[in-house]
Amino acid sequence: MTDRVLFVGDPVVDRLVRVDCSLLREQAIEPAGCVSISTEEMDSLLQVLQARHLMVRACDGGSAANGAKAYAQLQPAGEVGFMGMIGPDAPGKSYEAGLMEKGVRPHLVQSPTGSPTATCLCLVTEDGERTMRTCLSAAGELKLPEQLPEGWADNCRAVHLEGYCLYRPQLAEHIMTTARTKGALVSLDLASYEVVNNNHATLLRWMQQGLLNLVFCNLEEAQALAKVVGLTKTDQMEDDLLQGLALQVTHLCQTFIVSLGARGCKAWSRVRPATHRTSSDDSSQPESASAPAPKVQVVDTVGAGDCLIAGFLYGYLSGACIQQCVE
Repeated sequence: MTDRVLFVGDPVVDRLVRVDCSLLREQAIEPAGCVSISTEEMDSLLQVLQARHLMVRACDGGSAANGAKAYAQLQPAGEVGFMGMIGPDAPGKSYEAGLMEKGVRPHLVQSPTGSPTATCLCLVTEDGERTMRTCLSAAGELKLPEQLPEGWADNCRAVHLEGYCLYRPQLAEHIMTTARTKGALVSLDLASYEVVNNNHATLLRWMQQGLLNLVFCNLEEAQALAKVVGLTKTDQMEDDLLQGLALQVTHLCQTFIVSLGARGCKAWSRVRPATHRTSSDDSSQPESASAPAPKVQVVDTVGAGDCLIAGFLYGYLSGACIQQCVE
């Protein structure tokens, strides 16, 4: 059996904790987004939480893995895979078992240095917003093409990467180039506005080289992306900014999807449904679609965007039009 879609990213054990916004201010942490930190910085933050007697709940996470699990709920088990590096430890073994339990085929390699499995501290405020601080450890050691498991790209229809791969461009470019050579679509989630801001040149190069078929982002990431593609008026009204950005991005990447949180999402595409072939009329406006989000009580937003990506990709690979995909 082969993987219909392969998700590539950092296998991370999430540590979820509910905090007051005052804690973020005291620790000089900017709300939202995700930043990599050292083992020492992680230990320091955990000590702060312990001193306040805040309950920390551990669960398997990681953006790409969350997406893989969500996709597996839509597609029969065995047709979705996840690739990354874990540590030779109990959390790593538990992580692998958790993937299989959710119907995801693991393509996991172990850290050559014995580093522990990655950890992400998810600070969830009362409005449901999450602020993440990640200690990559083993996951960050997956840097070279020769470390990848043999045959990882065989028979894939699509490969999805999380935006943190921008920090390891050599590996990411090998994965994308190999996938495209084998006829697979390549999808990228921009992950956070910090990732985009810190990797302008690399991201623009990937887009200009045609390595990406689909780009996913939220509104903050879209605003950062606007600067990457050379839009100077990034303070204009939201609809105008997104329309101008979509015009630019879809010339380079065919399909562009923006999550708007409680307001749903929007998408633009220059490909024909089912065939995924680019329209021959490059001067035309891309097809657009939008859908509202269901009204629910927000508990926290961890993994919400990952589920959106999984649903859109499932529809996209099934031949649905982009209106059906966003719905």
